[in-house]
Amino acid sequence: MSALLGLTVAAGISPALSRAAGEPPPAVALAAGSFHTLVLLADGTLLAAGSNRYGQLGDGTTLHRPVPVPVAERVVAAVAGSNYSLFIKENGTLWGAGSNHRGQLGEAATEAGEGTGPDAICPRPVQVAADVVAAAAGVGHTLFITRGGVLWGLGCNENGELGDGTRTDPPRPVQVATQVVAVAAGHANTFFIKADGTLWGTGSNRSGQLGIGTEGNIQLRPVQVATRVAAVSAGLHHTLFIGEDGTLWGAGSNTFGQLGGSSQTGNLPHPVRVAKDVAAVAAGKLHTLYLNKDGALWGMGASGLGQLGEGGRKIACPRPVQLSTQVVTMAAGTGHTLFATTDGILWATGWNRYGELGDGREQHRRTTPWPVRFPVTGREDARGRSPLVTP
Repeated sequence: MSALLGLTVAAGISPALSRAAGEPPPAVALAAGSFHTLVLLADGTLLAAGSNRYGQLGDGTTLHRPVPVPVAERVVAAVAGSNYSLFIKENGTLWGAGSNHRGQLGEAATEAGEGTGPDAICPRPVQVAADVVAAAAGVGHTLFITRGGVLWGLGCNENGELGDGTRTDPPRPVQVATQVVAVAAGHANTFFIKADGTLWGTGSNRSGQLGIGTEGNIQLRPVQVATRVAAVSAGLHHTLFIGEDGTLWGAGSNTFGQLGGSSQTGNLPHPVRVAKDVAAVAAGKLHTLYLNKDGALWGMGASGLGQLGEGGRKIACPRPVQLSTQVVTMAAGTGHTLFATTDGILWATGWNRYGELGDGREQHRRTTPWPVRFPVTGREDARGRSPLVTP
């Protein structure tokens, strides 16, 4: 739910960027929130679909969108929090829309809306920060890395997820760490990788998801989790990280088998080996997706909503099931899964109550992957009006 949205290319596999005349550009990156979806196209257009109760789609409304709508252009990366969205533009500015209940969208959103609290929303994107190269979004906290590798956090700090030694929500961004190259946000915790390859975590460790050998506690300051780490992703109460050698490791809750076929189904506070030859990973609420270096996409964990694309016949799949091949990028939400293949097609499966699959319907779920069609994007519609609400 929280990893930086960006193009994943495995073993020389890349998306087909040439399209027939009149067709929109292909999807090159994806992000999934609780019940909404973000799709980044090759031309820098950001699309959004699904629940918009809190304005998290950033289209200036609170209307659910079962078909992807364009909300911004010149975008290079985006992430989806539980009920809010963040995206980075070509000029390095970070923008956000949606729920601001803990101040996770920054001072501009607080001033533009009604402060913070359960009803504080921002349906039009506001600028959160500048000089940003990466970002992550949790349930109520935001993290971003600025040029030079400085990691900043704002929003909810109830469980120490901002790592500043307190449990107080800060009025403005606080510095979390330096020399940071990657960041991920879980439900109530934060993980980041430093330039030396060390993985660090802070915040809730309720189920042992920090991977430090304990559980049921919180960490108010970052603690080292592992070394020689290349990527990390965090779900509700489980965490996955990829070693520099391509080995996938996991820690935390394994109630639904989201950490794979371990003999233990409870909490795993010590990292366990999950898979090998892994190029990318995405942690949903209760399920996990990982992409092998050969482009094969695998999933494990909760499957009752169809999020693993195996027909919804099982409540959980502790042993990995293959969803597809020739995959270039993927995303995992609360109960839905998205992935794009080398031919430029976007596929979606799982929970669809709010249209988060982007298939034009709001049926409760799809249990096998379904192709999603994009709208033709452009600066103006037939009446000369721009569909984009950002500057």
